[in-house]
Amino acid sequence: DRLFVVDLVTGRAVAVATLTSTQIEGIAFDSTGEFFYGVDNSRHTLLNFSSLGAASSASVTLPFGTYTNIARDPLTGSYYAHVNNDRSLVIIDPATGDVRSVGTSPEAHVESLAFAGDGRLFGIGVAPAGGNLLFEFDVQTAAVLSAIAITSNLANPAFHNSLAIDPVTGTFYTVAAIEGGLYSIDPLSGAATRIGQTEMRNVRSLDFALTQDAASVPEPGTLALLTLGISILVGRSRRKHNRLRR
Repeated sequence: DRLFVVDLVTGRAVAVATLTSTQIEGIAFDSTGEFFYGVDNSRHTLLNFSSLGAASSASVTLPFGTYTNIARDPLTGSYYAHVNNDRSLVIIDPATGDVRSVGTSPEAHVESLAFAGDGRLFGIGVAPAGGNLLFEFDVQTAAVLSAIAITSNLANPAFHNSLAIDPVTGTFYTVAAIEGGLYSIDPLSGAATRIGQTEMRNVRSLDFALTQDAASVPEPGTLALLTLGISILVGRSRRKHNRLRR
């Protein structure tokens, strides 16, 4: 697996690190952006990467299950994941690997999770009749609060299995699984707008990471992206002292 940064204006992707694990299904940065967690379903572990390109500095064993992505609640610091075996929403303790079930969402086959800056939890999933749905979940019960079909004006609408939300602007981003385009999504209508080509395929996770910057001017954000070892992208989000890490 390789980690990329994505230009949110052009869709251009740049590889910044090669990870030692090859089966990571999701990444979530900590509050400082200095390290991130990754779920390895092949070994049922949660890996802690303390620096880019390095071997994981620590790992904890997770209960058996297929964990589709991991996302950090910006309000509580808790790490949430979706388990597709029983379609449950869980909270993972990254220090111990303990998993606590929040509840189940039988109607939601989730591919990726992402928190908005206000603590709302969203996910991209597969619609029963095909295509994608954008879900919003209750973080206390796992109940589906809304399920909106993702639409596009393209002749051949793309399939999406990744999601990230800019913590500053609130913009929703996804990368098409097959054709590799970077898209923004309107969370109210589900309309997906193509931004540019990433030259990547089968992107499994997207996440923003924030780091403290001593500069007094706004820094561009970059979108951290994990793929199957094919090339990837970069983008901008304005925020003072904000930089999206790889």
